[in-house]
Amino acid sequence: MRRMHGSDRSGWWLIVPFAGLVFLFVAGTQGANRFGAEPGRS
Repeated sequence: MRRMHGSDRSGWWLIVPFAGLVFLFVAGTQGANRFGAEPGRS
């Protein structure tokens, strides 16, 4: 935390890499969604 404050950034920036890991492992929507059908599927 001290180094983050030394660079004038909030400690909340430490969450950013972990948020990416969460999105990596969360399953996507199955089937069609508001953007249309899944490419390559018919």
